[in-house]
Amino acid sequence: KAAPDSYKVTKRVLDYLKIKFFEDEHVGVSPEIMPCVKNDGSLTDRKVQLFFSHMALMKHVDTNERHKMQRELCLDTAETLEESKFIDACIMFTGYEEKYFELMKEMALESLLKYPTTLENDLDLLKEYSEEENAPFTKNSAVISKRAKLALIFRLKDKEILRGVISQNSYPLKV
Repeated sequence: KAAPDSYKVTKRVLDYLKIKFFEDEHVGVSPEIMPCVKNDGSLTDRKVQLFFSHMALMKHVDTNERHKMQRELCLDTAETLEESKFIDACIMFTGYEEKYFELMKEMALESLLKYPTTLENDLDLLKEYSEEENAPFTKNSAVISKRAKLALIFRLKDKEILRGVISQNSYPLKV
């Protein structure tokens, strides 16, 4: 008997964690989640954090023999009726915290690289705008709105959090 594919396994994990999802013929299973990342790389929602650990297990096909064996065990036990075996193999497996952490660092780096500017560029821009606010208005000054300045500050904070997650050297907490 062939093991189920990762799509079916992921659906079972979402069902177990009681995370709503929808199915799409192009994307597959799409969970309805909006996690917030804390400075230490953890999420505000424990169920979503556990789901990400599972996704890291399914996503990463690397040369680590232990990881490959764990992924195969997860796929092999996915149809078992014993829920505890399924949970141990697919959600709370040995090393799930580290797999979660690796995925979070990878996603943080991907997010950071999508920005068209660096953190340093934004700090310089904020400093420039702050100096302009205190300078007398001239015909050539580029006055920034309070809304644009707030957006810049928000972008700076987002980049600081992403950098903090990337710079973590070890998993900071237990799930």
